[in-house]
Amino acid sequence: MRKKLLAVLLASMFAGNAWAENKNINIAPQDMPAALHSLASQTGIQLLFTADDLKGIQTKAVSGSMSIEDALGRLLEGTNYIFAVSGSGTYVLQRKDAQKVSTLDEVVVTARMPLLPLDARKSRLDNIERQHSADTAHLLDGQPGVDLPSSGN
Repeated sequence: MRKKLLAVLLASMFAGNAWAENKNINIAPQDMPAALHSLASQTGIQLLFTADDLKGIQTKAVSGSMSIEDALGRLLEGTNYIFAVSGSGTYVLQRKDAQKVSTLDEVVVTARMPLLPLDARKSRLDNIERQHSADTAHLLDGQPGVDLPSSGN
């Protein structure tokens, strides 16, 4: 199994534009995981999906000469799944609703803090500078909105 997986990985790295070419595909109606395995086997691509999530989903028949993307799109048609290309020859299946991005209404945040006139702010700064105190509590004591616990001295 590991040798087969390694071979598929190496083949996908060197395939280049071969993935864009039409392939002859013949997939009978069946359970989605089995159909996806059949597509991967017939085309040499890597498909990443969670088989348990896809159990119970039935596919329609897909046959003829077509691109891998067309075949994959036909298999997923009518389901809640889409695919994304993740490198040359690698396809990742995901739920459509996993792609939706929720947007929130605009939120405006305001603060209720009185703004002192410029003269009052400058006066406070001058007062603090004049005190040259190394004691932060002393500097903050008496400032509006600041309650300091008493030291008990």
